[in-house]
Amino acid sequence: MSRAVVIFGGLGGIGRAFAAALGPRLSPSESLFVTTRRRQGESVAGAQILEGIDVCDERTIARASGLVKEACPEGVKLLINCAGILHEDSKRPERTVERVDRDWMARNMEINAIGPALIAKHFAPMLGADAKLVTLSARVGSIGDNGLGGWISYRASKAAQNQITRTVAIELKRKKVMCIGIHPGTVQTQLSDPFKVAPSKLFTPDLAVAKMLKVIDNLTLEQTGQVFAYDGTVIPW
Repeated sequence: MSRAVVIFGGLGGIGRAFAAALGPRLSPSESLFVTTRRRQGESVAGAQILEGIDVCDERTIARASGLVKEACPEGVKLLINCAGILHEDSKRPERTVERVDRDWMARNMEINAIGPALIAKHFAPMLGADAKLVTLSARVGSIGDNGLGGWISYRASKAAQNQITRTVAIELKRKKVMCIGIHPGTVQTQLSDPFKVAPSKLFTPDLAVAKMLKVIDNLTLEQTGQVFAYDGTVIPW
């Protein structure tokens, strides 16, 4: 019997870096699973790839949970959700309220908020005592920290995601499971590519993951339900 580590969006830039960092830390009785909508790039050494898993399709999330449960009857010790959307095709975050598009806002909500809720729904039963459920969040999802405006759909979807994290954390704390959001900083991935961020202001995926794992590793159950930055500071609601 073994326990599992599961990474949703595990073949993206940050997800792949999480898999590379966590794989060597596993004991012989633990297994690493990474999910992806479609295979991209090279496989992750030592990981089982679950293809065709779309956070917008609940049936595929349920299939993933079934496959993990079958392989690891003792459950999941760590689940990290790296799936998210900021831009897609020609769509970009809105600079003004006049640019709000109903379908684009719904798309943000579907992936950034509803997806994490469905992942929690299907994997919560497999999270035992001392397990951790982590979702990549964003500082711009903070209402209290919003001093610039813009990016309405993305900000709203991440604020909704943070509320879901908080609510699920209250429930899971009863079984000693931690549930948090974490902000990775601005990372050199496809997510940040269109915004031409200066290289000096970007983290590599490996560096971002190293910083986040340091935070995740050192949190206690009393800190559950909060959103943290990569440096361990709490991001206000």
